[in-house]
Amino acid sequence: MVGLGLRPLGPTLAYNGVIALQMWAGGLACWAMCRSLGASASAALVAGAWVVASPYLLGLVHSGITEGLGVAPLMVLCWAVLRTMGRGPNPKPARWHMSIWAGLALIWVGLQSPVYLVGGLCLTVACALGSPTQMRHRMPRLAVTLVTAAPAMLWLRTQIEATRSEEHTSELQSPDHL
Repeated sequence: MVGLGLRPLGPTLAYNGVIALQMWAGGLACWAMCRSLGASASAALVAGAWVVASPYLLGLVHSGITEGLGVAPLMVLCWAVLRTMGRGPNPKPARWHMSIWAGLALIWVGLQSPVYLVGGLCLTVACALGSPTQMRHRMPRLAVTLVTAAPAMLWLRTQIEATRSEEHTSELQSPDHL
């Protein structure tokens, strides 16, 4: 989606621009998450720079594998879920509005890949269910997050059904089936 605005630059510059924007957004999200969880400004800066310049991510970018583009949505999702549920090493009060942000982050993660959406859902539910004493407070926030992310979940369902339909059609048209 980000690349649509960069298309006039040509395919190579648009691709490089999307990678640069995603890496920058991932580093910024990591910095903001670290600051929100109580890290000093310098420690948060180091964490954000590490996410952007990690050997793993740079290796993916160098080899042309775009899996590293999912780093920004995952950072935002982790931060939003931790804030929604009031979790972290220096827990701040849970915030209702963060459950909407967590749902929007789930949608963003789901746009990256259906597999990432399932992983994000697992992370969100596990974070909500982690403490039996807090479950009563966390369940309504989890519900708001999941309702906000419902469009992404419906999209995932349609993608899975479309894939099954394509596989079934190709099976029926194969010479082995006849």
